[in-house]
Amino acid sequence: MCNVHFYVRLFTLQHILKIVEMWLVQSFWKLCGLFNVDLTYNKFQNVYSVLLIVTCVYNFITASNALCKLDHWCDVFSTAMIGMYTRVLASTTLLSRIAIMAQSKQSLLKYKETIKAFEIYSPTSSTQHKNYKIFSFAVVFVCLSIILPINISRLYYLYQNESSDISLLIYYLFIYIQNLSMCCIETQFVTQCFIIYTRFRGINDDLKKLRNENVNYAKYPFILGSSTTMRKDYKKSFQCVRYDKDFYRPRLISHPMANAVEILRIKHWLTRQAVDILNNLLGIQMGLSVFLLWVMALFDIYYEIFHNSPSKLLVYGWLFQYSLRLFMIILVAHYTTKQAIKSKSIILDTNNQMLDNSTKEELLLFVNQIRHQSIAFTACDFFTLNTQIIKSAIAAGTTYLVILVQMFGVFPANARDGNRNSNTSLPILSTVLLSASCVYVLFVGPAVVCRIGEKCSSDSIRVLKEMYPNIANVTSMLARIALLYSVTVGYDKYRETVGCYETYSPTTVAEAGRYRVFTAAAVCSCLLLIVPANVLRLWMLWTPDGDDTALTEGIVFYAFIYVQNVTMCCSETQFVEQCFSLYCKLKTVNNDVVVLGQSAGWTRFSRHSRYAAAAEAATPDASDVAVAAEEQRDASDSVAATADAVETLRIRHWLLREAIGCLNDVFGVQLGMSVCAVCVMSFFDIYYETFHVMGKYAMSGLIIYFWMLHYALRYMGIILMSHYTTKQVSIEPSYYAVHTLSRLKRICALKYLFTN
Repeated sequence: MCNVHFYVRLFTLQHILKIVEMWLVQSFWKLCGLFNVDLTYNKFQNVYSVLLIVTCVYNFITASNALCKLDHWCDVFSTAMIGMYTRVLASTTLLSRIAIMAQSKQSLLKYKETIKAFEIYSPTSSTQHKNYKIFSFAVVFVCLSIILPINISRLYYLYQNESSDISLLIYYLFIYIQNLSMCCIETQFVTQCFIIYTRFRGINDDLKKLRNENVNYAKYPFILGSSTTMRKDYKKSFQCVRYDKDFYRPRLISHPMANAVEILRIKHWLTRQAVDILNNLLGIQMGLSVFLLWVMALFDIYYEIFHNSPSKLLVYGWLFQYSLRLFMIILVAHYTTKQAIKSKSIILDTNNQMLDNSTKEELLLFVNQIRHQSIAFTACDFFTLNTQIIKSAIAAGTTYLVILVQMFGVFPANARDGNRNSNTSLPILSTVLLSASCVYVLFVGPAVVCRIGEKCSSDSIRVLKEMYPNIANVTSMLARIALLYSVTVGYDKYRETVGCYETYSPTTVAEAGRYRVFTAAAVCSCLLLIVPANVLRLWMLWTPDGDDTALTEGIVFYAFIYVQNVTMCCSETQFVEQCFSLYCKLKTVNNDVVVLGQSAGWTRFSRHSRYAAAAEAATPDASDVAVAAEEQRDASDSVAATADAVETLRIRHWLLREAIGCLNDVFGVQLGMSVCAVCVMSFFDIYYETFHVMGKYAMSGLIIYFWMLHYALRYMGIILMSHYTTKQVSIEPSYYAVHTLSRLKRICALKYLFTN
């Protein structure tokens, strides 16, 4: 009986959670969204948009006066700067709502029809619908749980301290309503991107099954991997992709694979159409949102530097809100686009030797459609919503913030905190210890940097000296954890991929020697530049006439930073030497292509040419060599051997591309942090040396040059090795002599093609 009551209560609780889940999303979107959960047009949004436009006009006019009453900071320039923040928010919200009212209804109807057309070919399953509801609820709940408490706290503070002037409450209430309405449209865009992402991922999963169906597993067993379960599943079901109907046009029953590819192509085309329509529907709003979020983040940092806020928690909450919304928009759009383009690489990796002509034709049409249609989310074609925006915005934002700080105060940031580090070879214990050092520097850093060098004589100096260690340490700790996870998950796949390549082209003694020399040179160069400079820096901090406690804390503080810097450099050298290894292997593949195109190169890969070379090496007897040479001239065997050679080169090239993808998954986060840390540390070291921020503890000119050289070496090492390895992936047109390309086409037709 107790069990029955328990299950009844559990069922009731789940039912209540589902109701709350959908009620929250429906209410939020019904209030200020463009459409409802079922993609029906929200008629109430016209009335809401008019009221919102009125609030935008009101705030735009009264911005300077209202904020001047609050902050009591009314010199001419700062008044303009304060008013700019609110006016940017009001202007972007106004333009966003005007764009929605002008074009939303027709575009939404077209988008809904496109989604319904896709549903004809692939109806949404209950699992997909459940995932959509969970994702929508998570996005809306996270945004509201961050925005509402901060805004309510701010309004409560105004009510307690500025109760004499009700206009301030109205002013800030309008600001928060405008901000919330922008966030509502962002959540709708992100959820629709999630739907499109799942559509593309489903298509790619079917394409992967199609690719795996058409592989000679006896010859290439590594395609399925080492899992015996996968092999058993494959043997049980040869036809992994099945379709019972053809909604496009009837085909001969002898070509079911071509029919399946055709339907996948239509589904991909419909999903690309949905991307274009969604981009036309919400592209302007997303562009304005990205612009607005960066501007508000910059101004909040600027206000915190030069004017104390009522609570540091509010400032960090606002910055976290802006970062979350910005990354949510950009990353979801980026990975949706990436999933769409991934279909092309899957098709090109499909071995079409075992396919019929109809299926080859469909695959060719599929690839051409993807190649000739742009798949990206843009803001009126001004910029593309991808991860490059984050890098560009950080660079631009840093520049603008530096200009503002130089105009209003000193810029004494803590450039010595270079601990955005991680390592791929150290165990979990080392990661825990390094994370502990990050936490130590995080809490001790503000006190140490204010006691060594220039004192924290103003709020701007104090805030900047606190902010940089906090951001650097949190970033370092997160990067460390991310790297540990990526190594645990992805390194085995990288090692297996490289091992598969070795079965086709084992590493020679000369290649292993070059690899060892390059690794030793990279490690020695980094250590010779880093260790002496760090030791000299710690020695300079030790002065007998200073405060022993402060000096001890400072030495421990900087020692932790330098240890973190060395471990970060260690992971960078590991990435660089793996890039060098892949670069050499790719260069070998490209050199084989060059040899294949030469007049004597066609015989190099023939097994009879190997017999001839072996006979010539074993005995100088001219008759044996003549017999082997006669066998080599067999035309049919030469064609078959060349086709096998091209196929082997294609597989080797594909394995190396897979290895690059695995290496990027392992080191991607770490390298992004490393490049950012090296650039930031270079900037702050130059600033400290220029303005003598460290006082008597300032580094000498020689140490500064050592630091700059080691930053430049690490930065150039990462960038150049990545660039040239990626460049080597692309098979240059010069590798294809005219006679090479013609012979490849004549002998191999469409069976073996290099793909990038």
